[in-house]
Amino acid sequence: MALQIVNPFLKIQNYGCRRPSKKKILHLRKTYHLGEVRISWFLGCYHGIKVSADVVCCVLKCTGMNRLPRNAKNGQNKVLVDHTKDLV
Repeated sequence: MALQIVNPFLKIQNYGCRRPSKKKILHLRKTYHLGEVRISWFLGCYHGIKVSADVVCCVLKCTGMNRLPRNAKNGQNKVLVDHTKDLV
């Protein structure tokens, strides 16, 4: 019988995420092309599921969906303009 070396870091982990929330994460990624932070915010706000962005990232990496498609829109980066008047 050969000695087996078990590395605890190579085990398949659940990442603190249950099956229904995994389905919702994958659905939000496929349908709306949301990022990890937006998915975690959306699940917490509208579904009452507390999932961190790191857990969402791990779930997406395990399923091979960690890259957004090229045609996904970028987030709105608005430039703030200072409209104050100078006092003379």
